Amino acid sequence: MKLSSIALIATAAAGLAVATSAFAAGTETVPTQRVSYADLDLRTSAGVDRLYSRLRGAAEDVCGRADFRNLKAKRAENACIAGAVSNAVKAVENAGDLPPAALARL
Repeated sequence: MKLSSIALIATAAAGLAVATSAFAAGTETVPTQRVSYADLDLRTSAGVDRLYSRLRGAAEDVCGRADFRNLKAKRAENACIAGAVSNAVKAVENAGDLPPAALARL
């Protein structure tokens, strides 16, 4: 089943810290961003690279930017981005849109 787009979600799952206490406390909705990949050929290296670039950019958008001088916030930002990208890759894989050979590249 080709989904052609996924919702990238910044979550606090699996011990990932969320940069703001409002999200951690559940007082606000968790930010999401839809990422389309209908135009990409995921059988090619270029297509997989472009997908990763889109996922990474969307993750950076939904996770926010921490002040580089605040190491705790920067670690939380990095963990949020890594978790969001990982969850998005799994969603594409579960949809059957990602060839097994492409998984090693992501």
